[in-house]
Amino acid sequence: MNQTNTPQALHTRLPWRTTPIDSIFADGPGYAVAQTQQVAGDLGGEERTANADFIVRACNSHADLLAALEECVTEDGAHCLAYGTDTPKLRARLEAVNQIARAAIAQASPTI
Repeated sequence: MNQTNTPQALHTRLPWRTTPIDSIFADGPGYAVAQTQQVAGDLGGEERTANADFIVRACNSHADLLAALEECVTEDGAHCLAYGTDTPKLRARLEAVNQIARAAIAQASPTI
């Protein structure tokens, strides 16, 4: 629910992708989501393309990043740092949380 207590619409299904003309499409035929606009002073269109890529990367990685952060604050997540990492079980759990977080970060990071 939003502030007016009406149901919120769900966004177009993921994953999204960019096209050569900086449009953003959902997977499937004809699922246009958005198109970035030319930025003042960006004569070559690089910033426009970067904006489209950033939007797609952020949207496609949102669920994984949220899950990683939620995991970090659970009793079994990074919260166990307060108790030390002296036991194999805690060390293993921290390694698992670390892997989840690193995978989410990798998905959200731009490819170089």
